[in-house]
Amino acid sequence: MDALTFVAKLFKAGAWPIAVVALALLFRTKIEELLTRLTKGKLGPAEFEFEARLREIERESTDIRLPPVEVKDLSALQQRTESSPRAAILQAWLEVEAAIDELGKVCKTSGRSA
Repeated sequence: MDALTFVAKLFKAGAWPIAVVALALLFRTKIEELLTRLTKGKLGPAEFEFEARLREIERESTDIRLPPVEVKDLSALQQRTESSPRAAILQAWLEVEAAIDELGKVCKTSGRSA
């Protein structure tokens, strides 16, 4: 293979990659705008998801009005902790579940999903 044939084959093999890179550079701003609107994608075995939906949910969540927090007397829980730590943990967990249930009810009445 002479030098001229080598150069011709080199240009022939690199024509498509060079054209793709040139178009990507030329339309870079338009491609960036499209990518900001993209939420999900799959390329072969890889899947990806962008945070545009997350930003939308954050904007919606500012509208949710939560009920006022009720501060409970923790002395009974502290005494239970000293006598039976497992029972104290279970009691605290039940209170957390009750708070989550109450939040779910508030979200349902406001038309939001929790």
